[in-house]
Amino acid sequence: MKVGIIGAGPIGLYAAFRLVKAGKDVVIFEKDNVIAGNIRSWGFVRLFSQLELNLPPDAVEVLKQQGKSLPDMKEFLTGAQFVESILEPMAEYLKSTGKCEFMFGQEVLSVGRARFLKTEAIAAAGDSGRVGKPFRLLLRDASGKESFYPSVAPLIDASGSYSRKTGNFLGVAGLPAAGERQAEAS
Repeated sequence: MKVGIIGAGPIGLYAAFRLVKAGKDVVIFEKDNVIAGNIRSWGFVRLFSQLELNLPPDAVEVLKQQGKSLPDMKEFLTGAQFVESILEPMAEYLKSTGKCEFMFGQEVLSVGRARFLKTEAIAAAGDSGRVGKPFRLLLRDASGKESFYPSVAPLIDASGSYSRKTGNFLGVAGLPAAGERQAEAS
C-alpha cells in the first residue's frame, strides 16, 4: 500500500523524498496543477531563511548527483527561485524513481479511516481498533467531480492549512457521500 501525502510543497516533497529513499511507494495529492502551487502565488517574496535551512543535506546530495546546479546555500531565494531551482528538480527526481506518483488537480476534501466513523475506536483508553487501518480520501478535481482514493497508509498532511469540517458525514468511514456537500450547500 502506498504512503499518502497531501500537498506537493517543500514539506510534502521532502517527506516523499525520505520515504522513497527508504524504499516506500508514495502518492502525493496536490490541489493545484503543478507542484508548490501556493509558493508560486507569492513567488516574488524572498524567503526568510537561507537555502541551507530550507534544504536538508541528503536532498542536496541527491540533487547534485542528478547533475543539478544549486544556488549558494547561504542565499535567500525568492519563492519562484526556490520552486525553479530546488522543488521542480526534487519532483523530477521523485518521478524518475518510479516510486512516487503525483495526483495534480486533486483537492483532498475529507479523510476517513477504514470503515470507522470519526467517533468510533478513538476515545477508549487502550483501544487499538484504528491502528494499522488504511485511510480513505475524498477528492475533488478542478471540474468539481468528486471521487475516492480507496486506501493509503500512513497519511501525511503537508497541505499547510486546516479548515475542514470535522463532524461525521453520511458516507463510509465518516466521509461525505457523493453529492452530500452539494445538498448541504443548498
